[in-house]
Amino acid sequence: MEATLAPEPIALAPIAVRISTRPQWLETTGFYDRKERSLGQFVTPDDIARRSYARFSEVLRDVQGVDMTTVCTPRCIQRVSMTSTTLPGCIPTFYVDGRRILVRPAPTRQRNQPPGLLDLGAIATGSDLEAVEVYRSLAEMPAEFFGRCGSIVIWTKRGAG
Repeated sequence: MEATLAPEPIALAPIAVRISTRPQWLETTGFYDRKERSLGQFVTPDDIARRSYARFSEVLRDVQGVDMTTVCTPRCIQRVSMTSTTLPGCIPTFYVDGRRILVRPAPTRQRNQPPGLLDLGAIATGSDLEAVEVYRSLAEMPAEFFGRCGSIVIWTKRGAG
């Protein structure tokens, strides 16, 4: 015995396609995952594009919980600390493109200058920035970006390549 069936269309639910314009390498390094689950402060590529920062220090000035003082003698350098730390004058740990970097205080420290002066322009430029993560205390930071006085994680455009 043979039976013939007539084809009938079946209504399906609509399919939604979302296209992400996020930089793929920030996805793979976990930037967006940490942003979604973390208590840290984040400056995204969209934030950077919207503000057109000329210098890295301008980015940090906009982040809540980061204390910056500029000292010019004769070159301008910054003193960076976290306002939530219990260790006054403690320099946060810096990471660039996922790697911890050794940050030394600026070499021209004079007697009346505060300790912990940094040349932030030597770490990253405004035009090179892709994203920034700031962890102000141990309670906020993920283990991969440990820093006893907080951590500042800088993602650069050159890190993508």
